[in-house]
Amino acid sequence: MRIEKLPLAMITVLRRKGKLPAASASCEDQATCSENVTDDRFSNLPDDVAHIILSFLTFKDAARVGAASKRCRQFYLSVPLVDFDAIWRGIKRTHQNKLRMMNSVDRYLFYRGDNRIQRFCISWSFVSSETENEYCDDHSRVITWIHKAVRCNVEELDVRICGLANTFSLPSCVFLSQSLRSLSVNLNTQILETPSLSFSSNILYLELINLKIADERLFKWISCCCKCIKKLQILNIAGVRNISIESSSLEHFRAWISRDLLHLNISGEKLETIDMFLWFEESYPATSSPSLKIFAPNLKNLKWKGTVGNSPNLGEFTSLEKVKLVLAPQVLDFDNVYEVLYSICCAKVLILSEETILGCFKEGSMAAPIFDNLCNLNIHCTRLDDYLVPIVVSLLRGMPNLNTLYIKARSWMLDGKTSSGFGMEYWKLQNLAFLHQLNEVTIEYSDDGSNEIQFARYILENAQNLKKMVILLHYEKKPSKVIAEMVSRSKMISTATIIIRSR
Repeated sequence: MRIEKLPLAMITVLRRKGKLPAASASCEDQATCSENVTDDRFSNLPDDVAHIILSFLTFKDAARVGAASKRCRQFYLSVPLVDFDAIWRGIKRTHQNKLRMMNSVDRYLFYRGDNRIQRFCISWSFVSSETENEYCDDHSRVITWIHKAVRCNVEELDVRICGLANTFSLPSCVFLSQSLRSLSVNLNTQILETPSLSFSSNILYLELINLKIADERLFKWISCCCKCIKKLQILNIAGVRNISIESSSLEHFRAWISRDLLHLNISGEKLETIDMFLWFEESYPATSSPSLKIFAPNLKNLKWKGTVGNSPNLGEFTSLEKVKLVLAPQVLDFDNVYEVLYSICCAKVLILSEETILGCFKEGSMAAPIFDNLCNLNIHCTRLDDYLVPIVVSLLRGMPNLNTLYIKARSWMLDGKTSSGFGMEYWKLQNLAFLHQLNEVTIEYSDDGSNEIQFARYILENAQNLKKMVILLHYEKKPSKVIAEMVSRSKMISTATIIIRSR
């Protein structure tokens, strides 16, 4: 589309937003002339195309475009994505400006009528200097906006509020809405009131962020009243010690809980993904210790960071594909971490942090679980230090079908420990079975230690089916040509492609 065929108001706004290049004076004159002589092409666009163009604009700029013509006004009042998130951007927050902004929202929603809204986002900050009457009036108007969005059969509702003086309660129409499919609530650490257990909801996606839970009945409401829910995210929530969620429809669960948590129970036959950062409460009563219980027989992906709790019960996984474990070192318990590792031994892809490995094998008396299905292993460590090598060997013994190995170093955490005590003779004595299946290896080399290079040489000389080896250098202290010389003899035995490059 030629830009001179757009309304002048649209051209001005889009250029200010950086969506169109700056124009010369002659081009501006041409656009003005074109608008005066002929109908603009923007007004003739299909509704969905015009709505996409308007989606690049803030509420204030879209209002300006809506004033350009009757057709532009129709576009403006029927956009499916209504976002008041940036309504204060570039505006000084005075009482007068606040009233002007609230009146603008009131006026827009009034003239919009019942036009369907796909997504409605409202972000509002209450001011601490407001009088009680002003606060009550502002709160009432925000609730009214939500009511009007529901009346427009909103499908996605995003509510972000800060500065609340009391608990926040969403109107009942939100939970009773037949059209609402997604609900996100962010209260900036304030308290969310629990909905009535009589409210049955069609919500598919629920996100609770930065808020306190009034009581544990909220999770009972999710379990009993959200019969269609597929994805649940509870991020940075507080005020609740026991969380229990049982759902026959839930497929994806994500939790970030670093305060107050004592017990977590998550159950769902359709669960495919669990992503959690858990920091269990340490100052628990002597009669009650932190616990985690998961029932998800069809789980495919598990990501777990944080602490373990006492005797975690992960149930039996039959479809596990990918697992990432980054467990906290200061509270790791040998038996509990080993139990976690044993529970996920059917995984195909496994990512382990150094702290997790040390927590499981630090006593050195227990053999690693057998990972028969594992084909891809990632180890994230500071480097392949001497104390870590025997533990990694113990882990590799239980992975006979491994075909991809990645040892990822964290160069910014070097601690001066020795990493050169295990040469070729040590590795030859290990007789590791996975070498016959190994196809690809990546090793990050962080400093002057030789354990990584000796391990690389051992693989090159003994992995007959190896196709590719990548050595990534963190520093230039040891040039790539020096490392190339170290593996040159091994290369004479192996047919694998060797790539040595800077990370």
